[in-house]
Amino acid sequence: FLNKLQKDTARLFEVVYSFASTIKIFKEHQDLDFGSKMVKRIEKHWKEWEHPLLILSIILHPDYKLEKFQSTNNNLT
Repeated sequence: FLNKLQKDTARLFEVVYSFASTIKIFKEHQDLDFGSKMVKRIEKHWKEWEHPLLILSIILHPDYKLEKFQSTNNNLT
């Protein structure tokens, strides 16, 4: 996925989707300690990004919209 994200044509919704996919992969990693550390690193970088703009890119995407957001998910901010 990095080859896609490192291009100047990467779209914001692709960045968000890649972050989510990467976190899912590391949460399911067989080495739980390694996976946990990687998730923490990714979340640290996520906190440095412009959340409203990234979330808006998902909300405005015609295929994703608001259905990707669960009302019980408190980790969106």
